[in-house]
Amino acid sequence: LYPIYLPDIVENYEGWNSSIVIRNNSDSETAQVNTTFFRYDGAWVHGQKTDYLAPESSVIVDFPGYCYYCRGSAIVSASQDVPVVMKQVRVSGSFASGAYVGVSWPGTEVHIPVLHKNHNGWQSQLYVQNAGTTSTDLTVEYKARTGSNCTQTYYNVPPSATRIID
Repeated sequence: LYPIYLPDIVENYEGWNSSIVIRNNSDSETAQVNTTFFRYDGAWVHGQKTDYLAPESSVIVDFPGYCYYCRGSAIVSASQDVPVVMKQVRVSGSFASGAYVGVSWPGTEVHIPVLHKNHNGWQSQLYVQNAGTTSTDLTVEYKARTGSNCTQTYYNVPPSATRIID
């Protein structure tokens, strides 16, 4: 079984909170699920959380309570097949929410089909998590809808860190 990577989680960060929803898909085996949290810079947030999920049950895991105003990432490792979803809710101001599925197989090349830059008020952000144990160089290549007008940006991402790209 492979770990599941969650590149963007927040705790009371600019009015947003995240929750990790994990489900044990097994109909007969209990799953041991370990959740490890990292700050955006890759520093480990002390205290790995371990849950034991009965067959066909689920749990909601939040950023550790002592991590106030945090932004970072998480890795979920389990003894059984578990789907993982990240739910984010805006807790101040206007109500908004979002979700994404955790990535179980990190890639060295990823294609993102839609990004916005000031398109009818929409802005996109990319969240890139270095799943490795050493720093890595990252190249982001932007193409217009037509496939032309290619531009590139370059970044370095420390191990276990998350890079947020506007």
